[in-house]
Amino acid sequence: MPLAYEIAPSLALAPSLQPGVATPGAARVLIVDEEAMMRRALANFLRERGYDVHECKTGEAALARLEHERFAVLLCDLHMPEMSGLDVVSRARALDHNLAVLMLTTVNEANAAREALTRGALDYLVKPVALTDVHLAVERAMHCRQLEIDRRNVERHLRLRFMGSPSASPRR
Repeated sequence: MPLAYEIAPSLALAPSLQPGVATPGAARVLIVDEEAMMRRALANFLRERGYDVHECKTGEAALARLEHERFAVLLCDLHMPEMSGLDVVSRARALDHNLAVLMLTTVNEANAAREALTRGALDYLVKPVALTDVHLAVERAMHCRQLEIDRRNVERHLRLRFMGSPSASPRR
């Protein structure tokens, strides 16, 4: 069983781990959760692992950032006051089809999990969650995201090479 980390509100960051200062070329992660303590704990943990982590309190704020910035992974709470995490998933994926989305929730609801996955989430994590499990989920999401990007690039290359058009449908 992985060791769970305690979530402490006063986690101090080393200067090299401050927001906006990440390992060069680090994957960008956006965390959306109205609970500040949860957001900070996830952000600090992922920063310590080299990710370039950004935080938003609301779904609206996250969508506004996604309109102008690119992220590899979105970690989104399911239940938020103004906008459901399910709505955030749909709209975020419409803005960036390469975005890997992970849902977080305090309640293990089969219908909500199914709906989140149908709308494009790659995983559904139930709080309290071991931070090591979050890290594994982020790594899996990054891998799946890269496989999907590579698959689309190969398809585009094959269409160009054999059909002469990037939008032509492959012959079957």
